[in-house]
Amino acid sequence: MSTPLLLINLDRSKDRLAAVEASAAELGLDITRIAAVNGSTLSAEQRSVLDEARFHEICGKTVLDAEIGCYLSHLQAIRHIAEGEDEIGVVLEDDVQFTADFSAVIDELACIKGWDVVKLVNHRTTAFLRRLPLGNGYALGRCVHGSLGSAAAYAVRRDAARRLVTSLRPMVMQFDVELERGWAHGTALFTLDKPLVELTRAPSVIEGSGQRRIKFPLRRRWHTGIFRTLNYFRCAAYALTPSALTRTIDVPPRG
Repeated sequence: MSTPLLLINLDRSKDRLAAVEASAAELGLDITRIAAVNGSTLSAEQRSVLDEARFHEICGKTVLDAEIGCYLSHLQAIRHIAEGEDEIGVVLEDDVQFTADFSAVIDELACIKGWDVVKLVNHRTTAFLRRLPLGNGYALGRCVHGSLGSAAAYAVRRDAARRLVTSLRPMVMQFDVELERGWAHGTALFTLDKPLVELTRAPSVIEGSGQRRIKFPLRRRWHTGIFRTLNYFRCAAYALTPSALTRTIDVPPRG
């Protein structure tokens, strides 16, 4: 497997790094560490990625510094793919463990055209629409009911990464929600019907940051309700849009 695996990891989270490295070693995988942006030490320049007024309007709550750090960390990983020489790359957060099927499915994705981003794990896959069967019992598709949640593992094509490093700015919502809005970024986004990595029970860095989130009163959240309703229907329409997934090479399933 030659696809680069980029692991986002805070300098202080050495135990998390060791756990992912051990999981990778069991399958003979090599990972490249991307130093995560620490939300507690953001510079003015780093904070400039955020459109705070728009975030408040869309999300109906204040933004956590750790969420800004998370967003910037994913942008760094995507930029690494955009500036690299490989056609695709995989971005990982440090609370994952690899499944035995990981290499086989990633190798198969490399032989399929028509996708820009593929989510490899979600919190939910309600109303999954199967678009292309894969080996080892997996399938590519989209979900009518979103959002799916989690940006812990996803594959990105280099040409799409080049677009995303621009279109993902400014930050107006959490990264995992923004990533799924393929219609807003001109990306052909799909998901697997079942997880290719397992999520560990490691405490959330964002929720464990100690910063208190403030949810605005209902009178300040009418914009949020309108946005979420429109976003839901756009997600459903996007899921129903015909796709053109094609194989360039037939890859026999392993195992």
